[in-house]
Amino acid sequence: MITRTISPVISQPDVLTGDDRVNGLGDINFSAFISPSAPSSITWGVGPAFILPTATDKTLGPDKWSGGLAAIALGMPGNWVVGGMMSNVWSFAGSGDNDVNFYTFQYFINYNLPDGWYLTSAPIITANWEADSDDRWTVLFGGGFGKIMK
Repeated sequence: MITRTISPVISQPDVLTGDDRVNGLGDINFSAFISPSAPSSITWGVGPAFILPTATDKTLGPDKWSGGLAAIALGMPGNWVVGGMMSNVWSFAGSGDNDVNFYTFQYFINYNLPDGWYLTSAPIITANWEADSDDRWTVLFGGGFGKIMK
């Protein structure tokens, strides 16, 4: 079993009033993937995904319990780590006014260089299926570098 938990710390403009900033915790995103234990050139897994309504401000989360499905796959040819994870969740409980139908896709590309250095890109692409069609997608791109140290 592979698990992935995201507990976001958020600082953003107040989208409801347009004044100041809102700072706090967002909703916790949890995924659990059942994966074959036998070695393979591709590691993959499928399982449940949940969003827990833990946001500390109404602008940082919809106050809905949500659940759905998630899948992950990755390969490590040579110096590369390449893969992707996707999920879709739907709200099933909570006091918020808006329903949740939310898709997430994160691809990740990592190239390992000598001496622990690496190049990486792992943006998160989302679709809010409840939003108007011209405001549905958030598509990010980016990259970075780092060094692994002991």
